[in-house]
Amino acid sequence: MLTQLDKPAFEILFKKLYAPLCRYCCRFVRNQMLAEEIVMDKFVALWEKRASLQIRTSYDSFMYTAVRNQAIDYLRSRAAKLSMLQEDLTDDLYDDSDPQKTIEYKEFEKDINKAIESLPEKCFIIFSMKRFGEMNNAEIARELRIAEKTVQNQFTRAKKLIQEALLKLRP
Repeated sequence: MLTQLDKPAFEILFKKLYAPLCRYCCRFVRNQMLAEEIVMDKFVALWEKRASLQIRTSYDSFMYTAVRNQAIDYLRSRAAKLSMLQEDLTDDLYDDSDPQKTIEYKEFEKDINKAIESLPEKCFIIFSMKRFGEMNNAEIARELRIAEKTVQNQFTRAKKLIQEALLKLRP
């Protein structure tokens, strides 16, 4: 375990990591203000929990991991919000159309969302970063510290699993 984080050490850590963490987070969330908010929240949490935290790595590593996890959580929640927004838009788009087609469309959308949510964690994260975070394979590979080929394979796997899930639900 590292030594207790006192105010001068915290200030040094903040000055050293704030800007790089914001740039790192922005690669995930694609929004500078949101990235700054996430990073600030993680620093506040670190300060508030400094007495009880047991960090087994460096503070730098701990903060990068915490920021990455929060950014991924944001992408997950964004995917859920997009799903709800799509349902709302569907309601608006199909108000005046054939009721049977509207019902079928809404059910199909629910099935797609269910299939996406059932993906294994690694597939879900990569699928979300690519589809909802609008990141390319190279960016995702760099951020997750994995090979670009792994990103490509996991994304292909995610699409295949979604298709299989939809075939089971809609033979």
